Amino acid sequence: MENKFYQICNKINYSTYSKIQNSFASIGFWSAISNIFTEQYPTLNNSLDMAWGISLVAYFGLLLSNAKLHTKDMNEIRTLYQQFIKNYNQMNTEFRLNNPIQICTMFSYLLYEGYLSKDKEFQFSGAEARDISAISGTNIIMGKGVCRHISSMFKDILNDYGIEAYNLGCYCRTYNVNINNLEHQKYSYVELKEWVKKHIIDERTNLFLNALIEEMEKQEKYAEFSYKQEEDKNPIRKMIGNHVICFSSFEGNDYYLDPTQTRIYRLNSDSKTLFDNEEDSNMKIKITPSLLSNNSKELIEMKNRLLNSKPSISIEEEQELVLGTKKLCEQNIDVFEKFYNDNSEIYDEITNRLVKIKKNKYATK
Repeated sequence: MENKFYQICNKINYSTYSKIQNSFASIGFWSAISNIFTEQYPTLNNSLDMAWGISLVAYFGLLLSNAKLHTKDMNEIRTLYQQFIKNYNQMNTEFRLNNPIQICTMFSYLLYEGYLSKDKEFQFSGAEARDISAISGTNIIMGKGVCRHISSMFKDILNDYGIEAYNLGCYCRTYNVNINNLEHQKYSYVELKEWVKKHIIDERTNLFLNALIEEMEKQEKYAEFSYKQEEDKNPIRKMIGNHVICFSSFEGNDYYLDPTQTRIYRLNSDSKTLFDNEEDSNMKIKITPSLLSNNSKELIEMKNRLLNSKPSISIEEEQELVLGTKKLCEQNIDVFEKFYNDNSEIYDEITNRLVKIKKNKYATK
């Protein structure tokens, strides 16, 4: 019965499915309102009760099912996206990358160099995000995304490569940035952008600083950035989390990888916070973002992994893997260029289909 329903869904697009679902919600709402004014008419009142009940069941049935992901355009996007993931992992195989740290280091490099996005342009922004959990990573291909989209694509790459991985929600303190103008250059513009990438997860601040750096480069002006960590001023983000990273388990070790900020974290002894090797900034694990970024099976598996955590590899081995992979990237630009050119048609097709799907204006950033 379920397969037949999916076959019907495959004949309509995602937007039409959403309209049908919302129509049932509207019918239910107006039936309930009308019911208040028709108590003196039992027959009509009973009919409205029936309409309200049927529409409510239909609405939640459509909402909670996975049928929306089996609509015509969703199937097309997922097929293209899965092909992209498989093509990407051919590079991992070619370079013989098998450790999650190696794979994350190359992924972050390709992400910010534009090799994973249409027209080779990637911007840290959730402005045009289509937050559909099963294909969240496709936002990167469209050229814009934030941590939840970056982590989702990376998780999909690891899982397809046979490495266990999940999206892990976190809360980290924000940065109050101080900009000090200089007469002489102390840091290159590339170094300043690297600093922003590593430290700023707030979308507006990230966009502002990157635009500032580009303007400084045009005018040949110089500056250095410093910061002071502070609590997020938004109480909701502070309570439920403001960042998403990737948690992976591989060959007896656990990995807490942040492809957005190109960081690698370790689990504190309290099993509720993470820290990196460069800064004394505990990052709290939060379940709510994890609920939105994993399916129910993945969430249960991840919780079990976190409850029975395994050690991280040594800092020396970690640094060796990172430096070796960075060197590998710098020596194989031609391979990345070929990968981009070979997949540019997939990028175009995914983007063309995604822009036709109405953006969820209530999606979180």
